[in-house]
Amino acid sequence: MIEEAILEEPTPGLATGAEWAMVVVDTETTGLANTDKIVQLAARAIYADGSGTEDAFNAFIHPGHDGLQKLQWSQRHGSPCKITAQQLVGKPTFPAVGRSFLEFLSSTGAERIIIVSHNGPFDKRMLDNAFAAGRHPAELLNVYKNAIWVCSGQLAQRIRERQGKDHKHWALETVRTSVVGNASN
Repeated sequence: MIEEAILEEPTPGLATGAEWAMVVVDTETTGLANTDKIVQLAARAIYADGSGTEDAFNAFIHPGHDGLQKLQWSQRHGSPCKITAQQLVGKPTFPAVGRSFLEFLSSTGAERIIIVSHNGPFDKRMLDNAFAAGRHPAELLNVYKNAIWVCSGQLAQRIRERQGKDHKHWALETVRTSVVGNASN
């Protein structure tokens, strides 16, 4: 569930006193349906002390034969995804990439992980579907399942509504201050 409270009112100190990591996530997919597949998963970690911007995850994912056909069809019909089927030849499937992503989340060592995505509901749905289709160690999967999801797109919309102008560039900083409060406390 995307944290609606974060979009409504700031929640200072939600993760204060606990080590936290904000992980910015983006997916590219073969389409928008629940049956579509993730073809790229990228993430970057940012820690409470401001470090970690070098900690990144990026993987291309082979979506299977049907997924490649859907990708090619989607691109012929105006899909914004620019990843080609040729780029995915020989790439691992989601079970392997999913485990590596879970290990990346776990490697942050954070007690609390905040996943930020500009299209949060979509990215979360696609990742939830992909993880549901495979088997992953519970201790790794729980790191993902226990994360707080924040949609920076929805947050930016709320800021625009409240302030009457476009403040997309403020979204991540607003997430940081709204969710975790002052990290130095």
